[in-house]
Amino acid sequence: MGRKNLGIGMCKRLIISYDKTLLRGDYLIDDNVHTGLFTPDWEHIHFGSENFPGWADVISHFELIR
Repeated sequence: MGRKNLGIGMCKRLIISYDKTLLRGDYLIDDNVHTGLFTPDWEHIHFGSENFPGWADVISHFELIR
């Protein structure tokens, strides 16, 4: 992951944390299906799911909403 997949602009705004309930944001990219239950104010992007199987799909999603 990182600059190679997301680009330098996204990496400057990236926070990696084990306990996501301590953070605030608009989007949460996580491979854990249950994480979205604990962060109701965020749009949960379930990485590795049918809708977001890889980083290219996540990037495409953000390009569409930009």
